[in-house]
Amino acid sequence: HPEFYGQTREFCLFLRHYFEERLLYPRVNVQPDSVWVHVRLGDVAELNPGWSYYHSVLQQLTWVRGMVTSDSPEYEICQRLLTQYPQLTLAPKAWNETQLIRTALTHSHMVLSQGTFSWCMGFLAPRSTQIYFPRIKRVWHGDIFVFPDWHEVDW
Repeated sequence: HPEFYGQTREFCLFLRHYFEERLLYPRVNVQPDSVWVHVRLGDVAELNPGWSYYHSVLQQLTWVRGMVTSDSPEYEICQRLLTQYPQLTLAPKAWNETQLIRTALTHSHMVLSQGTFSWCMGFLAPRSTQIYFPRIKRVWHGDIFVFPDWHEVDW
């Protein structure tokens, strides 16, 4: 049950208010015109929004460099992103979750996938960061993509 893990709309909104009120957000230097792309696959690859989602968002943004991270970088979608967009590099496989989040926060745009780890990157990002996420068509976690300043993308 999502409510046991804090995966509810109310809890997410409470967390944001709590972090903002207490100035708990990390202070980072954001690289202008940069994009962070998170591709969640692994055990839920069938729920990933697919190439058209990532491609359509990247086409809309102004960016000159970026990074792709994935739990399954060998999948076709990751390889296609790296081939189609040579300005993207792949995050080192050796990075742990903390290194991934710290690096994600330095990007001016985030293209998230579904899931709580993706949500966490967006949640901790500076408010100046533009955050995009796919419309959730099949819920496998709680109602966590709830912030009005994030951009929901239909796919």
